[in-house]
Amino acid sequence: RLEAAKHYVELRDDYADLPQKIKYYTEHPEEAELIISNFQNYYRTFLNEETELLVSLLVVDKYLTMTSQ
Repeated sequence: RLEAAKHYVELRDDYADLPQKIKYYTEHPEEAELIISNFQNYYRTFLNEETELLVSLLVVDKYLTMTSQ
């Protein structure tokens, strides 16, 4: 699961804190790089087409099993 400050920078719904976040991560590039790296590692788990197909089929099977009468 994605986590704020680990995989992405969380912003307020109205983006009012965007300038402060940009300033903070500009001044702390090592933290920004860590967030980028964490997200890239997380994303790589979805690049295997066989695994993604299997997961999709298992989700459909589970749904059909749980909703059948």
